[in-house]
Amino acid sequence: MSRYDVLIVGAGHAGAQAAIALRQNKFSGSIGLLGDEPELPYERPPLSKEYLAGDKSFERLLIRNAAFWQEREVTMLAGRSVVRVDPVGHSVTTMDGETIGYGSLIWAAGGKPRRLACAGATLSASTPFAPALMSTG
Repeated sequence: MSRYDVLIVGAGHAGAQAAIALRQNKFSGSIGLLGDEPELPYERPPLSKEYLAGDKSFERLLIRNAAFWQEREVTMLAGRSVVRVDPVGHSVTTMDGETIGYGSLIWAAGGKPRRLACAGATLSASTPFAPALMSTG
């Protein structure tokens, strides 16, 4: 089992900035940056605009290049999703069954929207309010 003094779950902007801030503030312990995407941390908003429009290369979207992370001894744990957190045992389990230990955990994974599963969930935003959909329980 690998172990990090600080494990950051979420390799987006927030997770990358957390790792950068730790090193800027002279944290000398081990840092693991775990994310479900196979790429290094990159800026999301320009991806949907400049990159897809062909105005910017993917390398220019990276928050920092690979050498930056290596020089600061931040271990990239790319392409991994956490499916279980054990706060008592100070470990996480990834989708492939790997267990990773930590001293401190920073959760920067964000979230994914969930669809409503109630009456009216499939109505469009332009559908007028329909009191018949309301129930008095």
